[in-house]
Amino acid sequence: MPNVLTISPRQITAVSVIARLAQEFMPEGKSFGLFVWGDSGIGKNAFTDKVPAILSKVLGKEHGLIDFNCANRQPEDVNGLPYIKKTDNVATTSFAPIYDYTASGSHGVFRIDEMDRPANKAIIPALLKYSIDRTDDNVLPLDWFVIAQGNGCSDRDTVELSNHTKGRFVHVYASLNSEGARRDFETYLSETDADPSIKALHRLSPVESDDCFAEHALHQNRTMDFANAILKAYRKYAETLRNANCPVDAVLRPLLAGCIGVDMANELARLMDFNGLPTLGEIVNGPTKAEIPSDLSLSVKYINTLCDFVSCEPEAKGLATYIARFPDEITRMGLEKLASLWECVPFPK
Repeated sequence: MPNVLTISPRQITAVSVIARLAQEFMPEGKSFGLFVWGDSGIGKNAFTDKVPAILSKVLGKEHGLIDFNCANRQPEDVNGLPYIKKTDNVATTSFAPIYDYTASGSHGVFRIDEMDRPANKAIIPALLKYSIDRTDDNVLPLDWFVIAQGNGCSDRDTVELSNHTKGRFVHVYASLNSEGARRDFETYLSETDADPSIKALHRLSPVESDDCFAEHALHQNRTMDFANAILKAYRKYAETLRNANCPVDAVLRPLLAGCIGVDMANELARLMDFNGLPTLGEIVNGPTKAEIPSDLSLSVKYINTLCDFVSCEPEAKGLATYIARFPDEITRMGLEKLASLWECVPFPK
C-alpha cells in the first residue's frame, strides 16, 4: 500500500472548501489546485457538487460550478484557436477563446474531471497554463478555484503525471475502506427509501475500493506555501465550517500530507504540538526561567525535538540546564539523548 493518508468520500467536500479558503493566504497572484483521487463511482462529483453552495454561504459571494472533462476535450478548448494579430506592422500569434468559461467578476469552482485520462496529453499543460499558472493569453480568474479529479493507477488507460503537474496541486485520496466511510454509506441508505435487504447486504458485505494510489505530494518550496496557507485557513475557518454543516474534523493531516508528503506532515504535526512553548533560543537565553510543559507525554516529545535542533556546545549546555528542571525520569531520558549527541554534556549517573 503506498504511503498516503486517505479520507472518506464524505470528507471530499470539507477538504475542497478548506483548500479554496486557503487561497487568501497564498502569496499574491499565486494559487494551487486540489486533486481528488478515488475509484470511479466513489462520489467525487457528488461531494464536490456541494462545494459552491458552502463557499457562497461562508464568503457571502455567489459561487458557480464549471465542468471540464479531459476525456472528451482538446487543447484548443482551453488555449483557443490561433490567429495572426498585427500591431504597428508587427505580426504576432494570439489565440481566440472557443468558450468563455467565466463571467467577469464571478466566483466559483472549475472542476477538471478525468485529468489522468485525457483525450490528448497536450491538454494537461494547456490546462495548467490556463487555470493555475495563468500564463496564457486567456486565463481563469483568480476567484475561480481548480478541483481536478482522477481514478489513480487502478485503470490501465490512465497517464502518469509529470512533477510539474503534481507540484501544482494538493493531493487527497478518497477511500471506502474505513469504518467511517462504511458508516457514512449506512447513514446515506437510512435516509433513502432503499429496500431493507439492500441495507442488510451493505452491513454484511460493504463495498470496498481498490485504493491503487501512487503518492503524488512533493516536498518543495512551492508546496510548503500550500501547507502554510492550509494551516492558516483551517485555524481561521474550522469553526465557521462546522457551523455551516461542513464538518472538518480529521481532514487537516490528509490535506497537509497531500501538500508535502506523509512523513513531512507527521513531522509538522509534531512541531505544531509545541506552538506557544519556548524556542531553543529562548531556552538557551534563560534556561532556569523558560516555561516547562505541564503535559508529561508532550514533554518527552518536546525534549527529543529540542535535542535534534541543537547545533553548538553553548546550546547543548543551556538545554542541559533546562532539562534538569524536569521530573527525574524525563531529565534522565533527555540528558542521555543530549549526551549521546554532545560530549560537553555529562552523562547522567
